[in-house]
Amino acid sequence: MKKVIVRFKYHFSKGLSEFLGEILRQKLGKFRAGLPAGFSAGGHTDYLIVPVPLHKNRLKYRGFNQSEILAKALGEPKILLERKVETSEQALLSRAERMKNVQGAFGLNLQDLAFENGENFSQGKIFLVDDVATTLSTLNECSKVLKTAGAKEIICIVLARGN
Repeated sequence: MKKVIVRFKYHFSKGLSEFLGEILRQKLGKFRAGLPAGFSAGGHTDYLIVPVPLHKNRLKYRGFNQSEILAKALGEPKILLERKVETSEQALLSRAERMKNVQGAFGLNLQDLAFENGENFSQGKIFLVDDVATTLSTLNECSKVLKTAGAKEIICIVLARGN
């Protein structure tokens, strides 16, 4: 799995998105019974799907946001977050450096949040999607921002756990 994710993410193999998206759907499906009310066999009903954002410079370089592509496998993602600070690549850092690296790096995408506040976001239920979670630093920072905006429940969904 590690080789496939590296190929997808760093070798720009966007063609792996369907394969990885299916794995994510299957993983989520296996745990469906343990999820809170509001999740059905057909997908989410009460939950917004929110991918972890890339900084605009990294997005331009890579050409796609792997977390957003994975989020699309679960439904229609909402871009409620933005990466305000161009951070170093997390994979190259120690645990302590990772935590510091993403501290304060995320903010709200106010345009999309305003749209969602009039609709689903008032329920405050979110599936936060990323490709890999190692120290959980990125997911924790994103969750802080979403909770400040009113999220009541955040379920983090990742393709793989790193070590």
